[in-house]
Amino acid sequence: MAPPSLFGNVRTTFGTAAHLRLCFLLLALITLGSPLRIGRGAHDGGADALTELLPWMRANGAIVKSGLRASTTFHGGAAIRGVITTAQLPVDESLMMIPRKLWFTLDKFVEVQAANLSAFGKTCDGLQGDSLDQLKIAAALALEEKKGTASFWYPFLRALPSLKDFRTFYPQFAEPIVLAEFRELPVIATAKAWQTQDDRARGCFQSWRRSEISGHTVLGQGMRMLEWTDMQLALAQFRTRRYQVDYNNAMMPGSDMFNTAPSKSINSAWSADAEGFTIRTYASVPSDSEILDPYCTDCDNDRMMVGWGVYLERNMNALARAGSVNCNAVVAHGDGSAFRSLRQATQAMLRLDGDGLAQLATDGLSAPRCVAHNTRSADQGPLRCGLARLAWEFCAQSWRRHDVLQASANSTH
Repeated sequence: MAPPSLFGNVRTTFGTAAHLRLCFLLLALITLGSPLRIGRGAHDGGADALTELLPWMRANGAIVKSGLRASTTFHGGAAIRGVITTAQLPVDESLMMIPRKLWFTLDKFVEVQAANLSAFGKTCDGLQGDSLDQLKIAAALALEEKKGTASFWYPFLRALPSLKDFRTFYPQFAEPIVLAEFRELPVIATAKAWQTQDDRARGCFQSWRRSEISGHTVLGQGMRMLEWTDMQLALAQFRTRRYQVDYNNAMMPGSDMFNTAPSKSINSAWSADAEGFTIRTYASVPSDSEILDPYCTDCDNDRMMVGWGVYLERNMNALARAGSVNCNAVVAHGDGSAFRSLRQATQAMLRLDGDGLAQLATDGLSAPRCVAHNTRSADQGPLRCGLARLAWEFCAQSWRRHDVLQASANSTH
């Protein structure tokens, strides 16, 4: 599989890089292990999001299986909002059919789509094709969010995560100190590339905003209200929820509230046709069980972190770039870190006591879970947790070999 583009992974169809939604899933703020999507309820407190979203969806032509409800679920030791079914479901049962009217797509925002960003020359250089389309759909999303309850999309938008949520877990918002501590991991190189790309996008947005405001167009009045932080949020929301359907990018209200898991636990799949976007059970689902979505069935944890900020602790996909990390890397003096090495930064986050290591072995985890207090209290704790677990997966064997060699060398003196 090719490495992810700077604008993330796109959901295609189940069985390939399946639910690559250009999304980057949400870590629980209290996560101990695989952080998923508690941030989806950030605007309204969480649990009521589905309750309020479904009537709006049904009123606009969606068909939603009765018995679906938001509930607290557990992933990697963390309590996370998910979607469960209150009734047993057979294989191939329709869960949601979302009509095209409810697909959040750029063609529904004609003025935004028609904006000629290439006219701004150098400020938009380097943003071509998909990059420009993403900037446009992010602008449409941000403009709708500014409308509040006046927006048709309000029930959908209010359930999306906040910028504060994204900054806790999303690699593309990694602070310099986190970039320094985990710089050897491939995901960090990708995060830096995203940040560079977004710097270009910011310049393009600012030129666009000035042009619209000075032109006194209808769109310009709305653009006047937008700041770059609004666009950052909209880009993150779009990237973590984008499906590729009919060669177009679309966000699907309702479907993005499902969590994910390793392939053997997935129980739903999606498809799209002329009628709409449909999610069906891929396996039978017992009552009071969670609906689990296939974001990417063949992604290793490096790609899961790149794409969603998610670490799957029982991911059966081996690291494609195993052996590529300098596990003995040092953290440069002056980077502001309290740690001197990648190993120290990693070990500070993980449960390496007797109980933690016993759980690692008995539960078949690919990395120890994180210390709860450290995850909650550390700056960007959920992101650090995911990166530390990924570093362990890359480096644990190398560190063990180093320790054995060191012990052997000491014993000869």
